[in-house]
Amino acid sequence: MSINRLQRRLPPLNALLAFEAAGRLGNFTAAGRELNITQAAISRHIRTLEGHLGMLLFTREHRAVQLTPDGARFHQSVTTSLEQIASEAAELKRKADRDAVTIGSTIAFATFWLMPLLNEFRALEPGIDFRLMASDTPFHLAGEDIDIAVKYGSGDWPGLDARLLFHDEIFPVCSPDFLVRHPNAAELPHLPVQPLLHLDNVDPTWLTWQGWFENAGLAAEAMTAARGVKWQIFNNYSLLIQAAADGHGIALGWRYFVDALLESGQLVRPVKDSVRTGYGFYLVTARGRDITPPARRLMTWLHEQVPPGETPVAASAPSYAEVP
Repeated sequence: MSINRLQRRLPPLNALLAFEAAGRLGNFTAAGRELNITQAAISRHIRTLEGHLGMLLFTREHRAVQLTPDGARFHQSVTTSLEQIASEAAELKRKADRDAVTIGSTIAFATFWLMPLLNEFRALEPGIDFRLMASDTPFHLAGEDIDIAVKYGSGDWPGLDARLLFHDEIFPVCSPDFLVRHPNAAELPHLPVQPLLHLDNVDPTWLTWQGWFENAGLAAEAMTAARGVKWQIFNNYSLLIQAAADGHGIALGWRYFVDALLESGQLVRPVKDSVRTGYGFYLVTARGRDITPPARRLMTWLHEQVPPGETPVAASAPSYAEVP
């Protein structure tokens, strides 16, 4: 088939990408946010695609869109094709660059735990190139050029092999100066009426203050007492912890994330109480994909940096000790 004929038959790639995101998310605004373009641009791409195909792909509602039956079938085809192309391209790139490792994580995990360790590992392995992809948007390892990712949750994700790094432990933290100015914060029953720093609910698995109070046994009375207290809300965990260190309020600190700040005295724990949810941080790889020797060395080394005493790795987790 000639390239000219293929171009005439294929819709524009940008329109297909917009269609895939809009169909998956069911919302043009959310699709624009994911693709870093405006909602109006998504609408234009969808109209272009519908004009190319000669049919409507969505039914428009007040605040959402829904795929038509024909749109749903086409969306499945587009999604499968794009994922296959991305997966094959990533695999070819990996084969061409065997001495490079790409690791993905959330911005908070990269900032507070991963980056200092990568600097140490880089000194130990000067022949390996590293790429760190920090984003709070979920990674899709099967179709992205990512060797390893860090995920927070139960450890059970379709299409991924997961190996536990460490379980969570969550406790209130604040600056020493804040605790001097708010001495009642040192008593658990008085915590709900203190200036609390909240994280915008970008990840439903992350514990909120309400969930923490419930696990600490303060559920009903805590929520009643907290009414009327003005909240400070952040959409980025790094900013939230910086605000706590600057004395603006009390934040929920995740063990390992705030350990260095506690050791340096920038943060303190106003109460000794902590909560474990059973979730943890896992190193994950795409199931069925070969792990390169440099990636294996990095994963093994990261596990060695976790203090002993964590829950053993699940039996189903892959072994990284054997480097082919």
